Amino acid sequence: IILDQQIPHSSTTEPLAIFSIVNTLTELPQVKRVRILVEGKSEGEIEGMAIEDFWGHVGIQKIFERNEDIIGPKG
Repeated sequence: IILDQQIPHSSTTEPLAIFSIVNTLTELPQVKRVRILVEGKSEGEIEGMAIEDFWGHVGIQKIFERNEDIIGPKG
């Protein structure tokens, strides 16, 4: 997954956005984990901003697995 650095982020929206992507992709049987990149990079800087600090409330350095806790009840 490649995200543009301009996506709005906060302590509330970051986990929802990240796990919406992760949980959607892990619906596919061949996808078990998801790595998130910012403009194609996982480290370094983009326009003076450290990628490691991007979406710092959750952090994107790790590889994410499905999070059932964030999914609401069906129906």
